[in-house]
Amino acid sequence: MLFKGADVKSSTIQEYAAGTQQILEVTPVIEADKSAYIKLINVTEGREKFTIATFEAVGAADNAAAVDQLVSAINASKRDIFADVEAAEKSGATTVIQITMPLNVNMRGAANDASSAVTNATPAAFSIGAPADVNAEVQAALPIQGVTNIAGPNVVKPAVVTGSNTYDRTCLFVEQTHGDRTDIHEIVLYTLSGNTTLNATLDTFLA
Repeated sequence: MLFKGADVKSSTIQEYAAGTQQILEVTPVIEADKSAYIKLINVTEGREKFTIATFEAVGAADNAAAVDQLVSAINASKRDIFADVEAAEKSGATTVIQITMPLNVNMRGAANDASSAVTNATPAAFSIGAPADVNAEVQAALPIQGVTNIAGPNVVKPAVVTGSNTYDRTCLFVEQTHGDRTDIHEIVLYTLSGNTTLNATLDTFLA
C-alpha cells in the first residue's frame, strides 16, 4: 500500500530508553498459626487472565524467620516469568523484603492480612529500542498461523540489529479510504538513535 503524508492520522516518537526494573516492597508479619504469604500477579499484558504465584512461610518462629522463608521461596521458583524474579532483605531493614522484577515485567502483589500492603517502591519503566525490543516486536508482528492468521503491525527495522546499537521507535497510524472501505494500518519504524538527520526529519514531518 502506498500512502501520502496526509494519510498519517497520528504518530508517536519514542527515543531509546534503557528501562527500569520494578521493585515491590512488603513487611511480612506472621499470623497466629505462624504463617505468612506473598502473592505476585503478572499484569504485564494488561489482560484479565493474569498469571499468579503464591509464596508461603509455614511454621515461622517469628517475622524474621518468615522473611527468610519467603525470600528463599521466591528465589527458588522455577515457574514461568517468576523464575527470574529476585527477592532480598532490604538493606538496613531486615524485616522488609524487596522483590525485583525482570526488565519489562510489571507485577502487583498481595500479602496475608497481618502483613503490610505490598508497595510499588520502584515502578517499572519499559525499555524502548534495545536490540531485543526490536526483534521481539518483529516476531510479534508475524502472522499467527492457524484459523485467525492475524498479524501485528508492520515493523521496519534496520538490516542488521546488533547488541552495540540502540534505536528510536516511531509509530504511524495510517488511514486510507478505498470506495466504501476504510483501511487503518499501524506502521512501526525503528531508526538508529544516533541518526540525528533522519530522526530530525521524522520529527519535523510528524510534528
